[in-house]
Amino acid sequence: MRKLLNWKIIEQDRKCAICREEFTDDNDVPDHKDPKGMGGAWRDDESDNVQAVVQRGKRVD
Repeated sequence: MRKLLNWKIIEQDRKCAICREEFTDDNDVPDHKDPKGMGGAWRDDESDNVQAVVQRGKRVD
């Protein structure tokens, strides 16, 4: 997953897919565009379903 996440960061021009904030440290997290389901039962870590986000971008206020 880490290799995929690093690739996604580069693909996204080093910006969060949600808030467009630039990545400045390694506190980035993977985010699934289509949720994986309860307990990860329907795990879908395909590259087209994963995006890199900063921790603040993933939080919903």
